Amino acid sequence: MVQPLFYLFKTINSCYLFDSNRNNIYPISPDAYQILFNLKDGDITLEDAQNSSQEISELIKNGLLSVKHVKKNRACLHTVC
Repeated sequence: MVQPLFYLFKTINSCYLFDSNRNNIYPISPDAYQILFNLKDGDITLEDAQNSSQEISELIKNGLLSVKHVKKNRACLHTVC
């Protein structure tokens, strides 16, 4: 099963999600952080995560946590496209 490409990190006061497809950082709640951590570890599915948190459901609704990954155009690696 294809998983969304994202990274999680914390500071002393906050939790964050980095969505690789959007190349952006989003603040998330500690509860959403834990659910996404479990998703990353393979303990739950994306559907389970979506069903267990309104916040995660909203993130998905807004286009984050997509299982469709951005593809690199190899022709553009050494030239301006």
